[in-house]
Amino acid sequence: MKNAFTYLLTMGLCFLLLKTSPIASQETEEENKPSASEEKKSVPKEKKAEETEKSSTETTLNAVKKELLSVKEQPKLKLQLGPGIGKPLSVLPRPFLPKGSVKLPAKSLSENHPSIQENSLPRADKIDQTLVETQEKTPLVEGQPVNKADDIVENTGGQNPLGVSILESGSLAALDPSGVAVNETILSPVGADFWTGLSRAEILTQYSKLTRSGGSSALDKLSRDIYKAGIDLPAPKDEQQDVNGFLRQRFQFLSQSGEGEALASLLALLPADKDWSEFDEEKTKVALAADKRAEACAIAEGRVGSSREAYWLRLLTFCNAINGRRDNVDFQISVLEELDSLSPAFFKLIDYILIEAETGVAADRSPDILSPLNIQILEASLVNISRAAVSDLSLENVDPLAVPVLLKAPGVKPEAKVKLLEKALIENWVTSQAFTDFIIRFAPTPIQVADAYSLAQTLEGEEVDIEDPGFIIDLTLASQALRADTIEERMTALQFAYRRAVKAGHMHRLAGGYLPLVRDVPVTTDAAQYAEMMIRMGLVSGDYDLALNWFTMIRQSEAGKVPNLDTTLIKVFPYMALLDSSISLDDKVSSQWWDAVKADPMKYEKAGMIATVLEAQQIEVAESFWEKLAEGPVVLKSGAASPAQWRALLKASLEEDRRGVFNAAHSMIASAKISNIPVALSGTLLASLVAADYKEISRSLAIEMLVLSGL
Repeated sequence: MKNAFTYLLTMGLCFLLLKTSPIASQETEEENKPSASEEKKSVPKEKKAEETEKSSTETTLNAVKKELLSVKEQPKLKLQLGPGIGKPLSVLPRPFLPKGSVKLPAKSLSENHPSIQENSLPRADKIDQTLVETQEKTPLVEGQPVNKADDIVENTGGQNPLGVSILESGSLAALDPSGVAVNETILSPVGADFWTGLSRAEILTQYSKLTRSGGSSALDKLSRDIYKAGIDLPAPKDEQQDVNGFLRQRFQFLSQSGEGEALASLLALLPADKDWSEFDEEKTKVALAADKRAEACAIAEGRVGSSREAYWLRLLTFCNAINGRRDNVDFQISVLEELDSLSPAFFKLIDYILIEAETGVAADRSPDILSPLNIQILEASLVNISRAAVSDLSLENVDPLAVPVLLKAPGVKPEAKVKLLEKALIENWVTSQAFTDFIIRFAPTPIQVADAYSLAQTLEGEEVDIEDPGFIIDLTLASQALRADTIEERMTALQFAYRRAVKAGHMHRLAGGYLPLVRDVPVTTDAAQYAEMMIRMGLVSGDYDLALNWFTMIRQSEAGKVPNLDTTLIKVFPYMALLDSSISLDDKVSSQWWDAVKADPMKYEKAGMIATVLEAQQIEVAESFWEKLAEGPVVLKSGAASPAQWRALLKASLEEDRRGVFNAAHSMIASAKISNIPVALSGTLLASLVAADYKEISRSLAIEMLVLSGL
């Protein structure tokens, strides 16, 4: 009964709702309306036109509604494209929970967890291990990324809460590669922190001064090592200008020094994610020197239309020629003729290579280049490809990177190579090893060998009217030092070459190339007569072990057994004190040395240099040696002041010995005459007198010096 009552009540409520709803009202009104036929009959004629117009309007509105409410495919909206923001470091949102608000799980994530690997920073292998361990212990909470190095610094006000170095040494090379080392094995001879405290501009100025070596092989090697080693540089203010400027200085020095391998290594270390197009020329030269023509041409073709410099147009001409593109070659040649003066050799080589590329057949005969060929890396590549016979080379505007290529080119005539090698050695464009390699390949004829011996012997005379043929004689003699049948013949040839190098002032350049030719000669008393030459070349080339071996041999030999060996030992004894701490210039050695050189007209110059250098190295020199030197002239034949008298003056001044200062000054002026006192010595002499309270005497002497010098 209860269910029936509930049912009736529900139905009643539904009926009331339907009765009062808009739908029900509309249905009731429709039921009460007359039928269409009845309404038509009751409508007056004057209203028919109005109803027809209303019906037409409703039909149009219904059509528009159907179009708007249509379910057919609508055009897709396009996303707005803004500027690129780079690859995100993490796909997770930034932290939104306060630190420590999430309970840490008991077990930390392992190092190999995929989430750790996906969120690791670039160059993660360079991040300090302590930081990595801390990241491993930090759980991955949903919506919170793994802490990164930049988060740690940012969220702690710039302080490092770990107390460790976030980046290891060298990890900033990707940001500032201008101070990176050529390779890890090269260490700076002055230390990477030598420039600490200087600005980048000041360091760059000092670096530019290192390009001058003053003819010193040791100083040149020092400069090369500094340029190839790493350096701690201040952060750049302008990344492109500061970084590129320092790189430009290093690249230029390495290029001009012929350091092709070092230049290639430094270029390869430039980060790939930055624009280094400023150094495209260096990249192409290194590629051509390594015979990587496709790599060089790819860079050149990328610069089409962006540069009208002669270098790029010449390189594009070369690339189009080797690919047989005659139209492009003709066009670029026409442009080059307006911008630059092209040598006949360049025209001839390009044409030859273009014809071979077009026909696909090698020519029966290589081209002959009779005019002097420019020593540039592009010309060197053309010569190698065309197998051209080159009779002469121009020594003006030489590109040192092209020198090794042309020295190995089979088509370059030996006479032209000899001329180039001599220039390269003087300018220090090639190493001693390159010189040795050339001698190994150099094969003079028997007639050339005989002429070389004869001319070398004749030219050692006092007055000779014969013109010296030049470096070809030195190379011929050096080849005999390598190839002659007996040790005596080999060492005799080397002696001639050695003496010629000393006379020309090139011994420091050539010694390192000569020594490998005779390194197999046994160090015995049978070759003792060559000991002095070998010791001197070993010292000047830096081969100290070889010098010590020869010195030890003559020192241990029996006295008087080999003629003049004792004299040789005494002559070189002071030099060896620089290598052997057990050697000193005591009274006995001093007396023997002066006896050995008593007939030498330059003995005082040599003695002064020996004593000065050894004392500068804190090696004791006997006072008897200085006393003997002081017996010589105040002004030496070279025009320099005697270091003995100068030293006596300085010593008395430092000891505040007024009498000693006066006596030394008086002795120097009285012996040399006041008008002959060297400028460098006069300042020290007058200042010492002032310091010893002889101001009036010093002033009188100063006035006299100025008047007598014409001032």
